[in-house]
Amino acid sequence: MMKRIAVTLGVVAALLALSAACFERNADAADRKKVTWNGKSVRLISETKANPGDPQNREIVQSVRLDGLTSTDPNFDGIDVHIYEQDDQIAGTGTHRGYTVYLHKNGDKSFDKFEGTHRTITKDGGAWETPFEGRGQFIGGTGKFKDIQGIYTYTGKITPEGGVQYVQEGEVQY
Repeated sequence: MMKRIAVTLGVVAALLALSAACFERNADAADRKKVTWNGKSVRLISETKANPGDPQNREIVQSVRLDGLTSTDPNFDGIDVHIYEQDDQIAGTGTHRGYTVYLHKNGDKSFDKFEGTHRTITKDGGAWETPFEGRGQFIGGTGKFKDIQGIYTYTGKITPEGGVQYVQEGEVQY
């Protein structure tokens, strides 16, 4: 009899633990939002280019840019972002990585890091564009965004006429 009670209590405890874990997982999933961000360059703040002199004529570019952002999330809609980026490229094709500072309307900030690839395409007549793509991850913030988490993918292009334009899609929780 005692053995049966112990087994029954063990099964009940296991079911309660499983229910709590499922509830916690569902609560976390409910807090995550699918978000789309659309960005466009506003102004290049600084840029430094260096050529290390290798046979491939590699170029290292470090830049800081101000972008405008719109989003499906009201906390990210209509805000400015600062992009801190480093490119490693040969003839405009290579890799890039950096950090973004999101300047929220309430004064808080959120931060992400990103990395991806880009490829410059020269068209007939000398026109060019540089499509790019990559992934990013939110790494923290201040105030309301201090515990922000999330990942996203991005695609975009750079043209002489339109500057930098991109779309980010992902999930975020804060």
